[in-house]
Amino acid sequence: MKFLTSLTTARVLVILGLFLTLGSVTATFGHLGKSEFLFRGPVDAGVTHAWHHMFREAIHDIAAIIGLLFMMFASPRYRNASMWGGMMIAAIGLYAGYWLGIPINPGFAAPPGVEPSHIAQAVFVIAGLLVARRHYQLPVIT
Repeated sequence: MKFLTSLTTARVLVILGLFLTLGSVTATFGHLGKSEFLFRGPVDAGVTHAWHHMFREAIHDIAAIIGLLFMMFASPRYRNASMWGGMMIAAIGLYAGYWLGIPINPGFAAPPGVEPSHIAQAVFVIAGLLVARRHYQLPVIT
């Protein structure tokens, strides 16, 4: 059972989830420059402004991925509960956008067929962080 709580297991789960996430990041970069992703009608910022937001999203995703990997491989002396909390916030921020907007506007949902990938990405990363949690807790000093 030690395998299920090891930091190596946690790292493998997170890496697998982040590897799957790269598919979504690549897809976002792939939308840039395509006419299907232009704003229709008059837009003060210009019809290509949606590309700006897609590019920003992809860069934010890459930053979150690098940050999560940096913290997952931090030296034991730097691992603490605050770092683990930061990792969880970064992961929730990375994946919440897949679903948070749907109640506001169903058009914010991912295209059909993409949902299983989004679920796998989030589940692997969050599961890895939950397994890692005990390795980021400071011992209680009495």
